[in-house]
Amino acid sequence: MTFLELAYLECFSSKNPSASAFFSHRSAISSAVSPSLVSTRKSKMRFGSDGPYDEFHKKTRVQWHDTMKRLAGKNKIDEIIQQTAEKTTFYLEKLGSSPEGMDPRKVFMNASINVTSGFAFEKNYDFEDEEFQKLAEYINEFFRGLTHKSLQQMTWNILPRWICESDFYAKIWYKTPMKHFLDAVPPFHKFIYTMIKEQRKSLDHANPRNYLETLLIDAESDPKWGYFTVVATIVGVFLGASDTLANTMTWLALVLADHPEVQEKMNNEIKAAREIDADLKKENCPFTRSVLLESRRLNSVSDTLPHIVSEDITVKGFHIPRNSQIFGSLAAVMRDPKNFDNPSKFIPDRFIKDGRFENDPKVCGFSVGLRNCIGKSLAIEEYFAFATAMVENFRIKRVAGNMDLAKHAFLRLPIDDIRVQFLRR
Repeated sequence: MTFLELAYLECFSSKNPSASAFFSHRSAISSAVSPSLVSTRKSKMRFGSDGPYDEFHKKTRVQWHDTMKRLAGKNKIDEIIQQTAEKTTFYLEKLGSSPEGMDPRKVFMNASINVTSGFAFEKNYDFEDEEFQKLAEYINEFFRGLTHKSLQQMTWNILPRWICESDFYAKIWYKTPMKHFLDAVPPFHKFIYTMIKEQRKSLDHANPRNYLETLLIDAESDPKWGYFTVVATIVGVFLGASDTLANTMTWLALVLADHPEVQEKMNNEIKAAREIDADLKKENCPFTRSVLLESRRLNSVSDTLPHIVSEDITVKGFHIPRNSQIFGSLAAVMRDPKNFDNPSKFIPDRFIKDGRFENDPKVCGFSVGLRNCIGKSLAIEEYFAFATAMVENFRIKRVAGNMDLAKHAFLRLPIDDIRVQFLRR
């Protein structure tokens, strides 16, 4: 395996913009797993978050963005997010107003799952709904075995195929925590098949209402889009969208708990922005946006995802042979002193220039280049809505725990014993 730091010395430096463009936009290093892995799996299935960077993967991005445009045009996305923000506020107060506080991750996880459900199925749940709780349980079980599942997937690119496809090899992994992942697959798939059956009854080919319907329409004309591929793609959407935003929000709550003065400044800005427009607009909240971006920079929830080199290439003098695995450290970019002054320090107004918010592409928690996060725009809208609702309604106080990282192979998560109190303003 080849390890390369994504910061790549000067990859994001203005001194060498061509290196950044080369690394970020070369299709040769934009595959998520080896093409041979995809073609030799017994199931022969594909889904958009996996496999080589090819026409199939590009199509999933088009499908996603087409759905986003349709729902945004009807204000459906905003409606789903705002309703979910209200539910999130309700449960933060219900569960977190006592002196013992709470670990807010489950509430934030439920919020993210609900928005994803609205996008994927046009379903907006109450967090205590029985069907919703089943969906959340499947997703949580997936994440309990995610580390070992990721390790298994990586070994596919190292070991001979006859080993990887053997029953013995499968039984070994089933004895690890990956069992949770594997046990969650059948009921989760069955859940989505039920949604497919339900939505096919009223499918409008000229006006698909959600992401699932977009996939179903394409599946009728493209043989690559069988039902199993549709289901696997929906699973990938839920897994990619839920835990990441939940942990981003949890890190933000912990950061704000340590900085009550930042909470108050954000709240004052939000109140002033609402006097300009009752529907809160991001452009009227530059300080708030800076805080949210700074928290994302300082506490990225994932450091890397492995990519596969699909052809021999040379980058910055390094020869990278075909089928090598590349691990690019996103945290290295965001904590590089060449990119940010005092990179280990939380500076809430870091991204304010002349009173205006300025985004910085070096805050790259959603990854970079051709294989960046397909749901980035949706996640940013959720993040802003949930964060402003939290600050507008509560004073946040940490009761227990600290900012230490939990032990995890791939994700950067808060430790388990955190407790946060949410006191109604």
